[in-house]
Order: sequence, then C-alpha cells, then structure tokens
Amino acid sequence: MKNQSFERENARLLQQLSTVCKTMENNEIQNGQLVFERWDLRVSARVDALDERVMAVCTFTIECPRFDEPVVECCAGAGQDPDQAIGAAAASFLFGMMAAVITLMRGESVLQLTSEFGGKERKWNCIQSEIVGMGQPLSGDHQLDFWNALKSQLPRVLGSRKITFIKIYGARQADGSVTAECRVNDVVCRFLSEALARIVEKWDNTQFVSRKQIFILEQDPEHSAVFPYTKDQITEATAKAMRLFQACDTAEKLGRYVEILSRDLNDASLAELFRFFLPEICAENAFSELIVDEQLTLYCKNQVIPVTLFQLTAYAWMKEAVYAGFSSEEFDNDLFRQLIGLSSLYALVCQLKQDGADLNGRTAALQFHASDDFQLF
Repeated sequence: MKNQSFERENARLLQQLSTVCKTMENNEIQNGQLVFERWDLRVSARVDALDERVMAVCTFTIECPRFDEPVVECCAGAGQDPDQAIGAAAASFLFGMMAAVITLMRGESVLQLTSEFGGKERKWNCIQSEIVGMGQPLSGDHQLDFWNALKSQLPRVLGSRKITFIKIYGARQADGSVTAECRVNDVVCRFLSEALARIVEKWDNTQFVSRKQIFILEQDPEHSAVFPYTKDQITEATAKAMRLFQACDTAEKLGRYVEILSRDLNDASLAELFRFFLPEICAENAFSELIVDEQLTLYCKNQVIPVTLFQLTAYAWMKEAVYAGFSSEEFDNDLFRQLIGLSSLYALVCQLKQDGADLNGRTAALQFHASDDFQLF
C-alpha cells in the first residue's frame, strides 16, 4: 500500500509520538504537528507505505529556528500487523533522532569536538543518540562505539553551519555482505561510509543485523563562526546567479560575471562560489558516471587549502536550488547546456573521450582558483 492516504494511521502515529515524548518534555498536538512550545520546535509525521509483509515506512520532519533547515528522518518498522509495524518505525525515530534532539535542546551535551575552517577555530557540542537497530543481537553490541571510531574524520565535514546532523547506518547480511552509509546533513559521505564499512564487516552475525545512530553537532555559541546567510537567501541568490549566466551571451560579459554578481549580492566571495560551482553542479548531473571527489582543492593567496564539499554550506544549498529550478522549469535546457560547457568536468570528459578512456567510475577532483580577496565561510 503505497501513495495512498493514511489519515487514521497518521493520527495514531502522531499520538504515539506525543505520548512517548511527554515522558521527556511537555508537548501538544496542534494542526497536525507535535509542538514543543518551549523551544518553538515542531514535528510532522506521516506514513509513506505499508506492504504485505507488514513493513511500514514513515517520514518525520523536525523544524526549529535553531536549525539551519528542517531535519527529515525516514524510519522503517516491521510487525505482525500494521499498527505494530508503524509503532516499530515510531520507536526507531523516538529513541534515535527525537531523543537526541531533545537532549540537544535541553543543553545536555557531554561530548566536545574542535574543528578549523576558513582560518577560524570552532568548538562543537556533540550529542549521540542511542544505537538502535533490527535483527540479531551482536556479541559486541556492548562495545559498539561509532563515535570514537569516526570522530577523527568528523572535522572534515564541519564547516560553518549552526548544527550538523550525521546519520549512521550499518547492516550486515548472513552471507557477510555489508551496507554502510553515513549521511552528513542528509548527503551521503563516501569517506565516512567507507570507515563505517570497515567496522560493519567485522560483525559476527549469522542472520541479518542493522544498527543506526545519530550524531548532532552544534557550534558552541562562545566559539562559533556561523554561515552568514539563510537557506532562503542562498536559494534567492542562486536564481539571480543563474539568470545572470543566461544573460552572459558574449565572452566579454562572461568575463565580467563575478564583478556584476558581486554588486548584485554585495558579496564578492559568494559571487566567486557561484561562478565556480554552478557549472560544475550541472556537469556533475549530466555526467553521472563520473564520481566527483568529496575533497576540493582551493587555491588562494599562493596557498593550497584542502576543503571538503560538506564544509561548504553555500554549495549544498545552491545545488539543491539548481536541481529544483530545473525540475520546475524555472531554468531551461539551453542554460543547462551553457553551464555544462563552462565546467572543468566538461573539459575533463572531452579529454577522456579524446583519449578513448572509460568515464564510468572515474574520480574527478575539483580545483577552485579563487582571488586573493576571497573569504572562505
């Protein structure tokens, strides 16, 4: 049963969330949302699918002004009947993401981490959810410690967001095959996923087993350097930047792109990011057989600065805005082709094809040559 209305189930799901959450924090249901007034935090929940094996898939959305953007969590559950399956999915959310968010809102952080980005040190207060899962118990469950196994890599994904959410999911089949996925702000991170896979492949299960955990990292207010724009502002700026590309129909106009956009945005560094990334975003979509390296090399002021794409808040939001713009036909195919032709990925593809090389699975590294005045934020 997919893509159908689950009004009764949705109402029961929201009531389940409210009842359990009241043991942790006062809340009430208002207009189809679970509301925590003390924090101005709202939770929406819906059942997406119920199938004949009595499996439920539910989506939960958490919104709060303290966050950079809404947080979406998808959970599955199994049971002997639909209510039990939905209850299992709700439990996965409640004892994973929701419990961690409540701990965050209460200021009960027990872990700290330090990162450096854009020449500024940042300190992070960190929350770990409980590890939840399905399937066979592991002999080493009591020793399972994703935090200490991954924390040395975490500064590589920490940029200037107020809060970073990291979702960890590992599963091992009876035949030893492994699924390992780490998502940073809901984008799969390959280098963290590979580190997780090395943990999961050592599990000793003889039947299916899965484990998942949430890390929430919030910049300490006393040592913070927060991204200066909202997601809506970057979405609006992306539309301006795309329209300006469309208007650049000569080499002379294109050469003045950053200058013109800088005046429009009143931010030269943001204009440089748009000039570099918008063509690459389109090319990555066009040449999906290429793997774009998560590590970016930034050249600025005679320095080589290693940065990952996860650290660039503007990149993540402009990419989402570009995809949405093409999907809604706000941007047309001519602009798509124009931007592809301006990308370094397109130049690489042309060279590889000229050499008769296979594109499939090849890794492409991006290099961003910024002006001396560029500021990383």
